[in-house]
Amino acid sequence: MAILEVGAVSKSFGNKYAVHNMSLAAEQGDIVCLLGPSGCGKTTLLRLIAGLEEPDQGYIKFDGEPFKNQPAQDRGFGLMFQDLALFPHMNVFRNVAFGLHMKRLPKQEIRSRVEQLLELVSLVGYEDRKIYQLSGGERQRVALARSLAPQPRLLMFDEPFGSLDRELSEALQVDVRNIIKTVGVTAIYVTHDRNEAFGMADSIVVMENGTNVQAGSPHELFTNPKSEIVAKSLGLRNVFSARFEKISKAVTLISPIGTLKIDPNKDYAYKDGSEVLAIIDQKAISISLQKGKNTYQGNTLEGVVEMLRFQGPYTEIIVRCGKATLSCLATPQELSNPEMIDAKVYVTIPSYAVRLLSKE
Repeated sequence: MAILEVGAVSKSFGNKYAVHNMSLAAEQGDIVCLLGPSGCGKTTLLRLIAGLEEPDQGYIKFDGEPFKNQPAQDRGFGLMFQDLALFPHMNVFRNVAFGLHMKRLPKQEIRSRVEQLLELVSLVGYEDRKIYQLSGGERQRVALARSLAPQPRLLMFDEPFGSLDRELSEALQVDVRNIIKTVGVTAIYVTHDRNEAFGMADSIVVMENGTNVQAGSPHELFTNPKSEIVAKSLGLRNVFSARFEKISKAVTLISPIGTLKIDPNKDYAYKDGSEVLAIIDQKAISISLQKGKNTYQGNTLEGVVEMLRFQGPYTEIIVRCGKATLSCLATPQELSNPEMIDAKVYVTIPSYAVRLLSKE
């Protein structure tokens, strides 16, 4: 049974919905990531769950108990924002102990709890340091310890690593996930970064226009996105709407980049004329300046190079084919001409590189 339930919740500001008919569920001890672009309603939903806003419609339940006009401070939830909101005039100990003092706990109990948490977040010996004396990562750990101190029933994060460099952010993601799992608290985690969601989440809820467009484990979503919006949110680049055609033993896709022959030996569940989503693996595509070089491998389309983007071990090559662009990844060895902008090329797409999904 889900510990947190959000059912058909809507919230509007003026005549515009920030959250619309939104539902989700979180199991005890799970980390649920809300993933989507800026303005899709993630933070508003978090504020609704926290009690900082009240929904216009729908319900929010925790452990079977519905919330209705219950103040945020009475819900027993913890909330960690991107700006951390640490108190600069207090040292580390007093920041972590703040919520415990508010609960008027005995001094010895407060000290014991703070010491446990500082050990948990690897900040033993930092008790007397001022906030300005800490690095960005250390401040994140203090904020996490402070959020955990009152033993919240639910812990919520709103883009907590958004201001950090990628290397530090990735290191903290591992640490924070391990800490959350050690404590066993249920967490709702807001991010626009798919890699962060993949690294943190037990389940991901993809949001668009204030609603849940698909939910599942990172693996489930990545292998079976139900829409173009979800596929692109998860970083899949070559996603096209296409028409499935089967005539005798030949199976083809009519797509914006051209007509593609796909493996006729697979058992497709689509009827002739069905609308499908075609996802093409970037790394499986080969590019040649000469016609016919790789045609034995599969479909060959003619195109024009629009852009090159260096990405470390790969260069992304954006090729205009037909009415759309195709993203291809090439190693330095495969990239025969680094100055190939506007060059006519021949793109070969093996049949195995094309994945079909039902279009919803």
